[in-house]
Amino acid sequence: MDTMIQFGKVSKEFLLTLFFSLFPILCGSSLSAMWTTVDIKTALSANFSSGEVFIYTSAFLTPYILTRLKERGPNILREFCFYLFLYALGVGAFLFISVRLESMLAISMSVDKELVMYIGYTIVVATLALWYYSIWPNYNNFDPVKSQADEARSLDVKMSKLIDKGTK
Repeated sequence: MDTMIQFGKVSKEFLLTLFFSLFPILCGSSLSAMWTTVDIKTALSANFSSGEVFIYTSAFLTPYILTRLKERGPNILREFCFYLFLYALGVGAFLFISVRLESMLAISMSVDKELVMYIGYTIVVATLALWYYSIWPNYNNFDPVKSQADEARSLDVKMSKLIDKGTK
């Protein structure tokens, strides 16, 4: 049950963070849909494919960086998350720069909009997974006093069993 409570708290923080971090994209898409013939889904897709999403996903990576700095020792999950971080940061920066350069230089650089949008979505998914991994320990309901008392009771039971075996 504690895990479900922890999951609920992390999810609440996630939804609030997601909403406020993507607020500029949501606002821009809403205004675009309201004042043009473009529907909201197309406007959102255009904002994600324009490379702007990298700005927001890189901000989401901050908790991961702080968590990573505190960790010590090898662990497969930590290593996988680190490579996911490098992917989200590196590929996201590359896409953002490519799309921005194409629009700033006003020349066609053969940047495939479909590919940019697809990779943008994978970056978002990788970033959200990293964010969840980083925030999860903050809501751990670990009570050291209760844990120590439980361990003491367990040791007491084991000791009593050993004493009972020795007296028989």
